[in-house]
Amino acid sequence: MRLGPVLVAMCCVACLSSCRFIDDILAEPTRQAAQKELASLSKTIAAQEKSIEKLRSDLEAAIASLKGQVELNEFVRQTSEDQFKRERATVTSDSGNYGIARTDIGPALIVIKGVTPYLDGFKVKLWIAVLAPVISANGAKVTVSWIETEAAFQEKAGQRFRMKEFSLTNQFEGGKYSEVELALTPASASGVKKLFIAFETDRLSVRTPASP
Repeated sequence: MRLGPVLVAMCCVACLSSCRFIDDILAEPTRQAAQKELASLSKTIAAQEKSIEKLRSDLEAAIASLKGQVELNEFVRQTSEDQFKRERATVTSDSGNYGIARTDIGPALIVIKGVTPYLDGFKVKLWIAVLAPVISANGAKVTVSWIETEAAFQEKAGQRFRMKEFSLTNQFEGGKYSEVELALTPASASGVKKLFIAFETDRLSVRTPASP
C-alpha cells in the first residue's frame, strides 16, 4: 500500500483547515468593528428620529401660533380698516360725488369737482366745507389715499396702497366751501377712481356773537 498519496491528501486537508482558522481569526476584528459601527449607526438613527419628532412638534406649535397671529392681525387690520373708512371721506372721481370726513371739530363735507390729467397722474379739484358754522380753520392737512390697480404706477412691486399728504394754507370758514387742487402722481385713471380723503384742521378760530 502506498502511503505517499494519502499523506499528501491529509496534509492538504490540514492546510485548508488551518487557512480557514486563520481567516476566521483575521475576520473576527472586522466583524466586531462592523457590528460596533452598525450599533453606533442605529443609535444615531434613533437620535435623529427623536430630533425629527421634536422638530415636527415644534413646527406644529409654531404653525398654531402663527395661525393665531394671522387671525389677530386680520382682526386688527379689519378694525383699523373700519376706523380708516369712518374717519375719511370715501368719494369716487365722478364730478359732484361727495363724502363726509370726521375731524376734531366735527364733520367736513368734501366734494369732487373735477379730475384732470396731470404729468404721470391727475389733479383733483375739491370743495371742502367745515360744517360747524361758528368755527374756521386757518390751514389744514389733507391726506388722499387710493388703491393703485396698475403695477406701473405702484411705488414698489405689489404695493397697491398709495397715500399722499398735502399741507394747505387755505382758510376754511365754517359753513362755506373752500376750493383746493391736489396733484396725485404717479397714478392711473383706474387707481384714482375711488379716493379716501382725510381732513385735519390746523389753527382754529371761533366766531362769537357781539352780544348774547
